[in-house]
Amino acid sequence: MARKSPYLTFMEGLQGALEPIRKREASFLVAWGPCEYFIHKALSAIRTVWKTIDSSPPTQWEGEEFPKEKLLEIWEQKSLFENATLHIIKRVKKQSEYAKWLAQVTSQKQNIVLLTLETNKISTSLAKEMKRLGATEILCQNPFANDLPTMATQLAKKRQIKLEPHALNLLLKVAGEDIYFLENEIDRLALIFHQQETITIDQLRPVMSTVSQAEAFKLSSLLLNHQISTAQVFLDHLLEQGESPLAIVGILVWHLRNALKPQTAKLPYSLTKGYNRYVKETSKSKLIKALSECQKADVILKSSRVSPSLAISPILMALS
Repeated sequence: MARKSPYLTFMEGLQGALEPIRKREASFLVAWGPCEYFIHKALSAIRTVWKTIDSSPPTQWEGEEFPKEKLLEIWEQKSLFENATLHIIKRVKKQSEYAKWLAQVTSQKQNIVLLTLETNKISTSLAKEMKRLGATEILCQNPFANDLPTMATQLAKKRQIKLEPHALNLLLKVAGEDIYFLENEIDRLALIFHQQETITIDQLRPVMSTVSQAEAFKLSSLLLNHQISTAQVFLDHLLEQGESPLAIVGILVWHLRNALKPQTAKLPYSLTKGYNRYVKETSKSKLIKALSECQKADVILKSSRVSPSLAISPILMALS
């Protein structure tokens, strides 16, 4: 018997979790599994729906910092004058401790509580309390390889672009199993081919990055640590390897957009922390100037025979 698609399982669980939020009904939600990307998407979707019904942001804690004794308070509090509120507890690690506190909860009066756990397995004690309290699970398992074409097509559709089959295959080949990279590449393509009817493989090749995940992370790390001269040497190395200059500009645009809006960036948690620090150390005007240099480089690379290295270097100079 064929195993059910992790992507479809995730989407079903997410839709089940969003329904009580739309109705503002008391509920216990648990997003768990080894796939950080799906957990991130669940959090994003839940926050988005919550924003449509309440202008006040949800209360949020990191799992290790959350005072466990507050579980009873947020679960059982009820007010005649206030609506239900959303409480998010992220990256729970000590499952046994949470199970112990949940065991003291007798009923859920009014609020919506979401736990997220990046784990392969829920402990027996926590599973018992989840069942007793009627938790809605959002299962976040890593997607199968045959899930990725469907996911990529849906992501492209949301951005009002479409890739013909050969172009889609090239995109998936470059992205591999890195879903964050896949979505960020689709975001970048949407900026280049805005609302174009269909993107062909011939249109895609000149702007498609072939930078590996390790190389992309290395470049991000160099920029986040203000190692501009080393980043320039590294980019020159990529150009010598035959990397598309337009693709490199696209990667730099991606970096700058993440830095300007780190709270909405689609990044692994480890990189998000780096961007949060980087934003505090780098002026917004410097980032905007570098983004302007990206636009200039794009025009130069498409309309002149200037050396790609010379066209791109002003972007890094703006960040120095």
